[in-house]
Amino acid sequence: MRTSTRLLATTATAAVLGVSGIGAAAAANGMVPARDGVSTATDTPVLGTFEGRWVITQSNGIKGHLFNSGPENIGYFKGVAEIPDATGAIHGRLTGSNDVLFEITWSSGPTGRYEGHLGADGRWSGNSIDLSNPTSTATWIAHRG
Repeated sequence: MRTSTRLLATTATAAVLGVSGIGAAAAANGMVPARDGVSTATDTPVLGTFEGRWVITQSNGIKGHLFNSGPENIGYFKGVAEIPDATGAIHGRLTGSNDVLFEITWSSGPTGRYEGHLGADGRWSGNSIDLSNPTSTATWIAHRG
């Protein structure tokens, strides 16, 4: 069952993120195969685009940046996340033409799992969960930035 928001895996340091086109610092392990993948650097994402720089805000008040390098293979992506207190390696995949699933392994220790959906307004939104503390969840929204 799909909902309009997704669980946001995070601790207080992982709540908000931003994305950009620099993913060289992100580790490449943990990738999962994807079915869809379209690569573009336009301001408004098209179906299956989760590449470039994004500003993410979580319901727990954390805000940050995601720097996504784009597809490694069709649908796969990796990148770097930055928040005030930590950085993280992003590994993810597109799970449908408008759906995304990714994990961020934070330098402070926890790993957050993020699920989201691309809205008609060009923003991604969803839910997250802290995999080391499943009671820690948040909603999130990301826009180009």
